[in-house]
Amino acid sequence: MNLSKYQSEPRGRGGQNVGFRGSPKERFFKYITLTNNCFEWNGSKDSNGYGLFGINHKLVRAHRFSFELFNGSIPPGLDVLHKCDNPCCVRPDHLFLGTDKDNVKDREEKGRGRKGRFFPQRNWKEICSAPGSTREVAKTFGVSQTSVARYRRGHGAV
Repeated sequence: MNLSKYQSEPRGRGGQNVGFRGSPKERFFKYITLTNNCFEWNGSKDSNGYGLFGINHKLVRAHRFSFELFNGSIPPGLDVLHKCDNPCCVRPDHLFLGTDKDNVKDREEKGRGRKGRFFPQRNWKEICSAPGSTREVAKTFGVSQTSVARYRRGHGAV
């Protein structure tokens, strides 16, 4: 487990210590509540409910910190996903590594697709073949420009 990137103490002017409040690991555990199933993060959260943990003047997602704490570094290009689908959960055995594609597949298999943003295939065929700019087509069909552009490139909606 390589947590060296999280180990520096906060320092003030001239390098003096300015109130170090424990190791990152000790501080991390102060924000966790054990429930029947998940270990819920009770610190700061982003607008999607994911925990945020301040370390070395940066905010990191709490579930990512938990994964690294118990399993080691996260390889580049991989995300930390939740088996429990609870964004504030930091329980190590509820977390696993996967790609963005794995995350979308997991979400769709569990029926958690973003409502209103995934459309029946026949509508997308019509949207993709519609004449006009991405902006015009998006406005006509009431969808985002990003989704139209991604479908036209063959990547699917966002």
